[in-house]
Amino acid sequence: MAIDHIEDMKQQLRTAFEAGQAPWRKAWQVGNGGGPITASGKPFSGGNAAWLATVGAMRDYSSNWWFTSKQARAAGCPLPGALFEEGAPRQHVTVCRPRIVKDREDPTKQRVVGYAWYRVYNGDLAQGWADPVREAREIPEPDAAAAAILGIWGGVQHGGDRAYYQPSADAVTLPARDAFETLADYLGTGCHEKAHQSGHRKRLAREGVTNPVTFGDHTYATEELVAESAASFLLGHLGMQTEAHLDNSGAYLRSWFSRLEDDPSTLMSAMSQGVRAAEYILRAAGLA
Repeated sequence: MAIDHIEDMKQQLRTAFEAGQAPWRKAWQVGNGGGPITASGKPFSGGNAAWLATVGAMRDYSSNWWFTSKQARAAGCPLPGALFEEGAPRQHVTVCRPRIVKDREDPTKQRVVGYAWYRVYNGDLAQGWADPVREAREIPEPDAAAAAILGIWGGVQHGGDRAYYQPSADAVTLPARDAFETLADYLGTGCHEKAHQSGHRKRLAREGVTNPVTFGDHTYATEELVAESAASFLLGHLGMQTEAHLDNSGAYLRSWFSRLEDDPSTLMSAMSQGVRAAEYILRAAGLA
């Protein structure tokens, strides 16, 4: 990739990272799916959105709605009593709601004075619950350059409601293309997972891929920053980067950056590794 393109993409990512207020959104919907949704039908925001989407994918939930026990009962879909029995496997997810008050010195402003923590349960666990059905949509096929990227190292498998790279099988899996909101979302997610695949021990051998890690720890979070940075660089190279996707990348980066004690050098290092991964992928695809 040309130096000016790399620096331009870095600056765009930094701007989206620093200025963005929108929560991260999951870019695909399978079946009745969507991003994490509250019992009132509104999307979760901030870190709650990213956290619930991640946990939902890890647990293979098909529903994107989340309820407190009281909300599930009110919706006529109570949670089974077995969930609350002593010794039962943990099924809830703890999320938070900020406590906001008016600023005493400036009543036109508000400030956060604390957080209220509460437990929510996925709609899959609520008896009789079914997510509202979404309208079908058609997403065009990727062009030759994008297809070349997705086709390297065994290509991409499609199916299910998760996007992930499995190092042991050296395989990338994505939801079906028409599950995504736009072609840019599909390609961005595919490039993200291909970036993870570039870290395999027989390629760039990044620690976040080669060594077993605990979900959410420092190594895991750093690898997520690398992969999302690489995906943004690749989308820019393909001419598919959009403002909406860039904002979503910034939100995704912030969600993982917060787990790294907000060390600016970590983000810059991850972006540099992301550039290396993107260039490696372009060479493998015959595009550089």
